Amino acid sequence: METKLEKAIELRKSGHLQESNEMLSHLVEEYPDHASIHYQCAWSYDLLGEERQAVFFMKGPLS
Repeated sequence: METKLEKAIELRKSGHLQESNEMLSHLVEEYPDHASIHYQCAWSYDLLGEERQAVFFMKGPLS
């Protein structure tokens, strides 16, 4: 899981925002209770200009 998360973050850093977002969205499905993945997924949606989606992930497993 950590390797996939690191890869998604590297994709975001290198400007591959959509691919990063897709990986993070899949990680959220695989690990629904992992707050850090929810945070990273929210960040990715924010960068894509999809703030409404980002809010959903910020509520995440702690809500």
